[in-house]
Amino acid sequence: MLERQPDGHGHPVLMADHIEAYAPDQAFDSGDAPCSSKRAARKGEYDAFDFFGLWKWTDQLLDCSSGGPPCPLFSNLPGQVSLSRWSDGQPMRPVEIEIHPNRIPE
Repeated sequence: MLERQPDGHGHPVLMADHIEAYAPDQAFDSGDAPCSSKRAARKGEYDAFDFFGLWKWTDQLLDCSSGGPPCPLFSNLPGQVSLSRWSDGQPMRPVEIEIHPNRIPE
């Protein structure tokens, strides 16, 4: 399970809410939920969490799905939980990863 707390150190403030993954670009709308698309256009914005979180993990999931060496995704390694740094050098609040050993397939 991934859990992220808001980080208000810099600008824009990194929120941690249910609209985090909304894409303000209508090109990403599947058309399945028109009200969500409209809400995303009003509320969605690109921020560091998109680039250093959602998109990074999506790329890694795609890489891991193609086989090869063991996948480090969601392993609590610094590269997985770090969201980079604010412009003043302060680290952004890292993502917390909770792994339930009894839910990991053998």
